[in-house]
Amino acid sequence: MKRKVIQTKKTVGQVVLLLLFSMLAGPGVAGTGSLMINQEKILVAGTVLDNSGAPLANVSVVEKEAKGNSTSTDANGRFTLRVASTSTLLFSYVGYKTTEIAASTGQDLTIRLVEDALNLDEVVVTGYTTQRKADLTGAVSVINVDQLRSSTTGSAMRAAQGRVAGMAVTVNGSPDPSAAVRIRGEGTLNNNNPLYIIDGTPTTRSMAELATLDIESIQVLKDASSASIYGSRAANGVIIITTRRGKKGTTVDFTASNTLTSSAKPFELMNTEQRGIAQYWAIKNDNPAADPNLVGIGFVRDFGGLYQYEDHQDANGNWVLDKVSWREYLDPIEQTMRSADTDWQKEILRTGMIQQYNVTVSSGTDNGNALFAADYYDNKGTIDGSFFRRFNARINTDYSWLDGKVKIGENFTVSQWRSSSNVGDGNLGGTKSLMSIVPVHTVDGVGWGGPIGGMSDRQNPVRLIADNKQNHQDNLRLFGNTYINVELLKGLNFRSSFGVDFVGYWRRTMDLTYESGFLSEARNGVYQTSNYNYDWNNSNILQYVFDVNKHNFDVMVGQETIDHSYQTHWGSRRVFALETPDYMQLDAGEEDRENGGGGSNNTLISWFGKFNYNFGDRYLASGTLRRDASSVFGANNRWATFPAVSFGWVLNNEPFLQNALSGFSQLKLRYG
Repeated sequence: MKRKVIQTKKTVGQVVLLLLFSMLAGPGVAGTGSLMINQEKILVAGTVLDNSGAPLANVSVVEKEAKGNSTSTDANGRFTLRVASTSTLLFSYVGYKTTEIAASTGQDLTIRLVEDALNLDEVVVTGYTTQRKADLTGAVSVINVDQLRSSTTGSAMRAAQGRVAGMAVTVNGSPDPSAAVRIRGEGTLNNNNPLYIIDGTPTTRSMAELATLDIESIQVLKDASSASIYGSRAANGVIIITTRRGKKGTTVDFTASNTLTSSAKPFELMNTEQRGIAQYWAIKNDNPAADPNLVGIGFVRDFGGLYQYEDHQDANGNWVLDKVSWREYLDPIEQTMRSADTDWQKEILRTGMIQQYNVTVSSGTDNGNALFAADYYDNKGTIDGSFFRRFNARINTDYSWLDGKVKIGENFTVSQWRSSSNVGDGNLGGTKSLMSIVPVHTVDGVGWGGPIGGMSDRQNPVRLIADNKQNHQDNLRLFGNTYINVELLKGLNFRSSFGVDFVGYWRRTMDLTYESGFLSEARNGVYQTSNYNYDWNNSNILQYVFDVNKHNFDVMVGQETIDHSYQTHWGSRRVFALETPDYMQLDAGEEDRENGGGGSNNTLISWFGKFNYNFGDRYLASGTLRRDASSVFGANNRWATFPAVSFGWVLNNEPFLQNALSGFSQLKLRYG
């Protein structure tokens, strides 16, 4: 790429005039005996792209000689910045190598950033503090968030499947974006989920409530030495998530996507004729002398079995099946269910559709930043009646005073989502259990087809979906924290944070009356449940970072309090005069009133500390100590201590090994 550098040249006459003007004007203009010459300003414009040529948004563009003069790229990777004509521009973005370009005007610049897979100077979050990636002594993986944002799964954890060594993400075909995350395999204390730290606030809930486009970075703490700072909660690993924040300038980003998902049938199942053939040979293999027309599924006196066979024996005495047929009606006396060749998968599957819309407004100055994001996600699953709809709104702000020595901010998210209830993968499994000869409906087109005598008591999958489409569950989550950070002395910082996590849940299940073959229910009913989880936490941290010659120290001590409350109640009634969602409320039920409820409350109080040491970027050491007290244990056994220590040796920084290891970007031995 050809770059053009334009420099402003002064003629001799112009310099002489400037000197005369400075002397005549006196100290009020340029100071006694001084000369002030302003460089010409130019407007630089261009586009920033990644390795593949896709535009990069929110790339920092800074004038190297005037760090206060900066901007960032928009959603299309575009930027404009007025700078001195002789300046150099710095382009930086997390996960990419910083690039320098000479300022130029008169042409549209195109800058391609190169991905930095190692990125040793990158700062990562590791247990209440941050560290350079090069200084880590524990097992910490950084997920490239840019690779997740194009995912339509609705969950960052689903999108991260297969991207972190040692982290297993298990999903199903449900529209619900929840995922089972396992960092250390299966646990033994009825809890296998990792601990999530979102902007400093801990939670064990699934990440299905957080929009992927709102996430700035994800770090996974996998080993004990890196995760033990969080105590017993870190037994299954820790995932630290930082959300996007406002940047200098004002930008408005809008993203929309619409995805169709295939309704391909996952199973190869027998049709009616194939099922009849299989039944014939099952009978003959069991007893060659048996007459398949007199035994088997659906035998009715004077009508025989459900299937009718024509067969003969060959010259060797082996049975040969000539023809298979079946009765016109499954119930030949009542004649309500005509035999069919139902493809149950086809009956319940559809083409799914995923829609997602996100708008983000970011604004910032030298003293503060603010970001507001709204996200709508709608996933209509490939199983008829399955869905998941979520709306997220997020606001992040931070402001500083006293030349950045005092900083306050907040991160707050409200999420509301609704999902189908009793409709999902279980219905797909049901298509393997009910024979294809069973019709969807009775001959009147209103009633439901179902199993007859001799068949297993499996429900009609289409009926189950139709009778559960009115059932759903609603959730509301309020999540966030506010914090203050004060620089007491150079390198000495105090941070205090208060966070809340409130989740409300409501679900009503209406069981309707039905008749489906020999299966039936004459009494309808309603089961309704609701609950809420409310957690609050407060952490106070004092950190001191200082150097003594080549010795670098990072010392942190802190205290944390976490309080958890849970309340639930449920009720049920049976026999309702009308089967409509408006009428089937608990008070309208006539029989079998039942109810119950429960709740719990517990508190965790912790003291912790962390020590990091670095000598000449060669020898590294880290130690953590946490002491927890939980109210769920007796007063004589409430406290537990969680220590960890780790060491690192950066071999390629050793003078006597540099030549031998010149081919390595970094070669580090770790022990924890």
